[in-house]
Amino acid sequence: MHEKYRRYANATAADTPSINRLLDYCYDLLPLDGDSALRLIDRAAQLSQQLQYAFGKGRTVTLRGMVYSDRGQYDSAILLYEQALSYFQALRNDLEIGKVYNNLGNVYHFQEMLQEAMALYLQSAAALERASASHYLAAIYTNIANVFQSLKQYEKGLTYTDKAEAIARRYGDSERLVNVLISRSVGQHNLHQAAASYQSTLEAMRLSDRIGYLIGSQVTRQNLADDLTGRQQYDSALYYLQAAAPLARRTGDPYYLSGLYMTYARVYADLHQHTLARDYALKVIAVSKHCDTRATSPVPTTC
Repeated sequence: MHEKYRRYANATAADTPSINRLLDYCYDLLPLDGDSALRLIDRAAQLSQQLQYAFGKGRTVTLRGMVYSDRGQYDSAILLYEQALSYFQALRNDLEIGKVYNNLGNVYHFQEMLQEAMALYLQSAAALERASASHYLAAIYTNIANVFQSLKQYEKGLTYTDKAEAIARRYGDSERLVNVLISRSVGQHNLHQAAASYQSTLEAMRLSDRIGYLIGSQVTRQNLADDLTGRQQYDSALYYLQAAAPLARRTGDPYYLSGLYMTYARVYADLHQHTLARDYALKVIAVSKHCDTRATSPVPTTC
């Protein structure tokens, strides 16, 4: 277990404030160490059962669902999220209902079941609107925009990025704003609004660099390289690819490496440097089998 969290596995008292703190620690630990997170989730579930604490039961099931979703075990994640919904619907807790619907939407989005994902994201937004949970709504609106983009309904997507941008700026949520700007730039690009798309990406890149958001810094440079390749500005494209490469490696995520190598292959193919193009195409093949499906934003938001 991650040392920072080991002490919470056995030391948490059987009272609701302590369980809530433990649940927060579990959420923080999820992206670092799923196995350790599961052990802490088991402890939180045990304490919640001991107190018959319905919120704690629902939240532990949600967190388990997130672990299984991260592992690509989508059927198990769906069953867990549906179980969590039953707890929160009984509690009439619209905030948690909205968060679970969003996570369910992500599971379907990862599997490219776009209509199902859209329906769940819209249910999430409705619940969060009832809860007046504006901060969370920025993330959900971005996820909705990404589905519209996948469906090639770019104008509808921009309607939701506008909503998400207003919320992210109001709350000063810089990381969320980066994701919104990236999503907006994709929609603008596909609507042939080249200058606006370029400016959105530049703003997202500069903000990512300022706040140290690694994925945002990588994705924006990758997107700029893609855009410049389409304009046949290959020297500039290679400049941004060279800057993106170490960032993609630092993420440790094959999804980002695959996109990087694909753009390199395109550039070198256009330049008739066929050996280099082939080498990068082979790299794409090598890492692609480890990739999941993503929405257009760097990371679809889970709650």
